[in-house]
Amino acid sequence: MKALNAKVNWMEKYANEPHLEILVDRIPSLEELLYDVKDEYFYLAEKDGYVRFFYYKQPDEGYAGHHFHLRMKDGSEVVLKGPWSSNSGTMNRVGFTPSIEASLTDEPAAFERGYTFKAGAITVDFARKALARFVPDVSLERFDDYYWTCGLIDWARLYDYVKNIPDDKFKNNRKLADHLRYCMEIRANIPVVSGNVIFNIVKKGDVYSKQLKKDISRKKPINNPELSSEQLAIVNS
Repeated sequence: MKALNAKVNWMEKYANEPHLEILVDRIPSLEELLYDVKDEYFYLAEKDGYVRFFYYKQPDEGYAGHHFHLRMKDGSEVVLKGPWSSNSGTMNRVGFTPSIEASLTDEPAAFERGYTFKAGAITVDFARKALARFVPDVSLERFDDYYWTCGLIDWARLYDYVKNIPDDKFKNNRKLADHLRYCMEIRANIPVVSGNVIFNIVKKGDVYSKQLKKDISRKKPINNPELSSEQLAIVNS
C-alpha cells in the first residue's frame, strides 16, 4: 500500500478529533493479512502500513455475529465469531506497532469529494511519512492517557445544560457524569484520562498541544465553584 495523497479533516463543526484522509494505490484484503495476538484477546495484523485489529474474548454479536477467519503468523488459523473492532489507542497500549485511525480510499474521486472513505487504521510511521510528503505543516503528537480534543462547537451551552442537572439524577447516571466531565475538561483545556496511547494530529508549533502535555503531566484536578461538592467528587474520581 502506497500513499498517493493525504489531507486532514479538522472536523471544525463537530466534537470529533481531526482525522487523516489518505488516497492509496490499494487497500490490502483480509485474506492477505497475518495476525498476531497479545494479552489473549487483542488481535492485530499489519501489511505495508495498513492495520486491522479485533478485540475478542468470546463469541459475541460484533459485526452482526460475522465469522472472521484469521491467518496467524505462526501458521495457524483462528475463527472469531462476532468480535469487536476496538481502537488503535488500546492496541498501542498492549504493545503492538503504534497505529492511528484514518479514512482510506483507492478512488481519486472519493478523495476529492471528501466522503465514501473506508474507515481503517495505519501505522504511525506510515501516517508520519504521508503527512511529511503531503501535509508538511502537520505532525502527530503522542499523548499517553489522552482521549478527547477540542472541536469548535458551543461548549458553554452544553455545559450550562449539564450543570443544572439535580444532584440525585447526576449521582445515579454515570453517562451524565461523563458528559459533565467532557464539558468541564474541554472548557478548562484539561485532558480526559483513558489509559490508552493516542497519537493526535496537530499543526506544528501549536501552543494548545504543548499546553495539553503540561496539563497531562500535572494531572490537574477540576475545581469549579459552579459545581456542587458531590458533582466535583464524581468528576475528579
